[in-house]
Amino acid sequence: MNMIQSLLSNPEEKIDTRIVKEDYRNYDLVARYWEYGYRGKIWKNRKSVEDIDAVDNEGIDELLQKLRTRVDELIEAKRKARRNKAPTQVEFNTSLKSLETKISLSERQVLKAHAAAVGAAMTLDKAQRLGDFFSPSAALLMYSGLARRLCEELAYTPSAARGLDATLSILLAEIREQGSVLVLNDMAVTAIMQSNW
Repeated sequence: MNMIQSLLSNPEEKIDTRIVKEDYRNYDLVARYWEYGYRGKIWKNRKSVEDIDAVDNEGIDELLQKLRTRVDELIEAKRKARRNKAPTQVEFNTSLKSLETKISLSERQVLKAHAAAVGAAMTLDKAQRLGDFFSPSAALLMYSGLARRLCEELAYTPSAARGLDATLSILLAEIREQGSVLVLNDMAVTAIMQSNW
């Protein structure tokens, strides 16, 4: 039984009129009720990727889970095709560019200053001040979040290097002085300096 038949047979059934938007693994998900039922849409870089309709008595929350599952499938297919080959500079630049809308202005300011710093090294205290974060840990979370997004965008899982978390190694060459100084890797420096921020 589809949504229209359900509503005709039970006119008192409530329609969830929320418009649910979610940023999930670098994709934008939107789910809402249209004239005939619940409909979801997957977007990537402001381009529609796929439409998914709810079936039977699925609500908006079940539809949102279907959208997430589909994004997981898309990323897994990309990951399998890549076979965990290390990204080239061009791929890294393209991935960073595609994430521009997901990076705030203050985060861009921190990254630009970090790339321009001597030896591409910056203390977490300085990153905190530049980005107006509430603590050095919050500044480190910004780097971790960007690294996670880059890994998902590239469908790449780097190996841990020199005591770094595997995901952070996509951005950082090393962490010095008991974790208080971060050093960007050459690929990240080049991509950030070539960005139009």
